[in-house]
Amino acid sequence: MRGSNFVSMSEQLFSVTFTLQTDALGVWIAIAGIAASFAVAGATLWMAAKTRELSKNAKKEIEVSNEQASAARDAVTAVTRPWIVIGDGGDSHSGTSLVHRAVQVGFQGNTDWPVNFHVWLKNVGPGLALIDPGKCWVHGYGQLNDRNELRPFTNIFTNTPVVPTGADFEMTGRIMTSSANWSGISVEAFCFPSTPQGGRAEIGAVRLDIAYTDVAGKNLVVASIQVVVSSLDGGGPNHVSCRVHRVDYLNGEPLEQFSTTRVGPPE
Repeated sequence: MRGSNFVSMSEQLFSVTFTLQTDALGVWIAIAGIAASFAVAGATLWMAAKTRELSKNAKKEIEVSNEQASAARDAVTAVTRPWIVIGDGGDSHSGTSLVHRAVQVGFQGNTDWPVNFHVWLKNVGPGLALIDPGKCWVHGYGQLNDRNELRPFTNIFTNTPVVPTGADFEMTGRIMTSSANWSGISVEAFCFPSTPQGGRAEIGAVRLDIAYTDVAGKNLVVASIQVVVSSLDGGGPNHVSCRVHRVDYLNGEPLEQFSTTRVGPPE
């Protein structure tokens, strides 16, 4: 019995010792697991931080690259961009100022096309100018829906749609007597708004929009020429004097003014 009790007690002590050792091992394993988890979490956070840093650096590099590319495009555009201004009217020795001879509007004896006009222009930019007649318009008064508002009438055309640097060129157009938008148009009705008394204002206006691009067909610019019109002294109603007041330059979609060249007072 004593021997049996001794064996049983030894087994119990061994069992307790084994259990304690096993529990201690489990604790150490658990601690090791927690430590490993913290290490993984720390590594994950470090990797995330490095990823964010790399992402920010990459974004900055992309922004710098885009800025450099944009600057390069702007530099190329600046070197190749045409710039249309009013010309000398084809007669530099006429004795009249440039602003007075750049645009002419008048009657030329054809009752079907009573309004005829010419505008002389010049490309002073460093690149070729491609004229886009489909976007070139002459604006005047006399349309049926609002006779006293400047509205587009017809396109303006040129025989030299490709204009080299420093070259002068001419654009012309004419307006028929009647259409769906106007009736019985004349030089007087086209150039001068009506007054409340039924007459015509002494000072009128005409606007010519000249649309052009660079040699690649891009960077559309519209040179909007604002013209002051008055009757010639001693002349009939179909002969008027035109003076360029200013040139507004527009680009973008929709078109927005980005530059203006003022030539003289509005009257």
